[in-house]
Amino acid sequence: FWLKPFWLKSSRAAPSFRVSFRAMTRLGAWAAAVVAVVIAPSAAAQADADAHQIVRIYAGVGGAVHGLVFEFGDGELRGSIEDEAGGPLPLSTVSDRLQESRIVDPGEFIIRVSGNGTRAYPTHWFLCNEITFYLQSGRGGREISFSPEVALGGWKGLPFDFSVESGLSFRDLEFSGGTVVRIIDEKKVTTTPEPTSMTPAPLTTTTPAPTTTTATTTSITT
Repeated sequence: FWLKPFWLKSSRAAPSFRVSFRAMTRLGAWAAAVVAVVIAPSAAAQADADAHQIVRIYAGVGGAVHGLVFEFGDGELRGSIEDEAGGPLPLSTVSDRLQESRIVDPGEFIIRVSGNGTRAYPTHWFLCNEITFYLQSGRGGREISFSPEVALGGWKGLPFDFSVESGLSFRDLEFSGGTVVRIIDEKKVTTTPEPTSMTPAPLTTTTPAPTTTTATTTSITT
């Protein structure tokens, strides 16, 4: 009998094991609930960030750039497409009008745009003559450029160069007069909450009002 495991020697050991098991089960359920509460907002934030991520850049380039469209993770299209007369076309014509496209990898973000404008064409302006997007990610940086295969003399205009401000994310470009005039951006969507200030509030002390003690003199007449 001396070989019997110690926890089987007494019937009193079993109840204590069951109580311990229940406690462990409750602790596991509590931990799972805490993990779910933490992960759920993070997953939602990640989905929102992915929706704001540019996944592809489309371009139409002839004698100059006449179309640029940005496709986002949620399928939204932003950009500009011109027809032969310089008028705007709906972005739904992207597949018919824009022959070039470049994939933007997950985690890559546009941090800068540069290039050259275009001089006035006899009938209209193009968007620009050539353009380069500078992308940055945790893996490093790279460039995506669109320019005419054949440079036409006299079409190249003045240079432009814009950077995305810190804390903002690229959304679109504004063109005017055959060149880029500004970057359209918005507050960056992140998967981590904004840091909160941990500076304690200043302590306020109350100074008690001074008290006045009046001495009373009593005279005794005998």
